[in-house]
Amino acid sequence: MSLKLRQSKGEKLSDKTFVQAAERFIKEYEVMTGGTRNKDHVRGQFSRISNHLLSYFGNRPLAEVTAGAIQHYRLFRMDDDPKYQPPSQSMMDKEIVT
Repeated sequence: MSLKLRQSKGEKLSDKTFVQAAERFIKEYEVMTGGTRNKDHVRGQFSRISNHLLSYFGNRPLAEVTAGAIQHYRLFRMDDDPKYQPPSQSMMDKEIVT
């Protein structure tokens, strides 16, 4: 059954949150890349997750991290983020692709 259909029926889609997924990604990232990425790249990935993605998506259920939610995040980063200046297009792409 598709996620949209399950959601329309009021079924719970997942108990997992963005924080839980991010923590797992951080634990597994170095292993997944098999040492093919240098330490600065890995540190940059972790920094983008910690500084930007976790602070915005936080405990949001993964099922709610949709294309629309990501677009809202992009707009927030470009105009409304009080902690940081707007990122370059390439930095925004790195955050989203992470």
